[in-house]
Amino acid sequence: MKNTFVCAIVALMTMLISSDIFAQRNNNNYQRTEGNTTLISTRPISLLVGQPNLKIEHGFSDNVSLGSHLSYFTGLNNGLKADPFVRFYPGSSDASPTGFYFQVKGSVGRHNKQLDVVRGDLLEQYADDIAPDDLDAYVDDLIAQEGEKRNFTAAGGGLAAGYQWMLGKNDNFVIDLYGGYKKYKAVSYDHLGTGEKALFNTTRNIPVEIGFQIGISF
Repeated sequence: MKNTFVCAIVALMTMLISSDIFAQRNNNNYQRTEGNTTLISTRPISLLVGQPNLKIEHGFSDNVSLGSHLSYFTGLNNGLKADPFVRFYPGSSDASPTGFYFQVKGSVGRHNKQLDVVRGDLLEQYADDIAPDDLDAYVDDLIAQEGEKRNFTAAGGGLAAGYQWMLGKNDNFVIDLYGGYKKYKAVSYDHLGTGEKALFNTTRNIPVEIGFQIGISF
């Protein structure tokens, strides 16, 4: 909750600052030059690690862009994840999202459950609370309840900073390099055991985020 509150405050401050800058330039009859404002890119390494990724970004003012990452996870807890974001480019002189930036993002996804992992963990978890003769049946009933819904929701957010280049004759080639902190946890798995939590956190909730993307702009 604390991390979510901090992310929300930073996002609000970013939008207020950018809006103020944009308003000041309009009041001064500032005429911005238009460049490429829409970008589509991907992480080259994503296909190698079983996490296909696509980023779409659009510049809406001299300093602010909006966009989203779309990622599909394969392997353990496979599923689809979206990371909508807002970026603030303090040194940008036009609507092209290029240069140094700060980023605030949210995250939401749907993942498949690893019910085979959960059973052993639940047997251990409820061993002290349920009679030995009833333990197997009790755990199997919990898994059956979860089995009716094979997916669970995860959510989170993060802060990052990076630099984005537009290269080439018409600035059509994009390179994006960034790093930051993120949080991403399961939020709708009623009987999620400690083993399943550890599995999900190990594979999908690494707090340090470093990204390198290439793509096109137009």
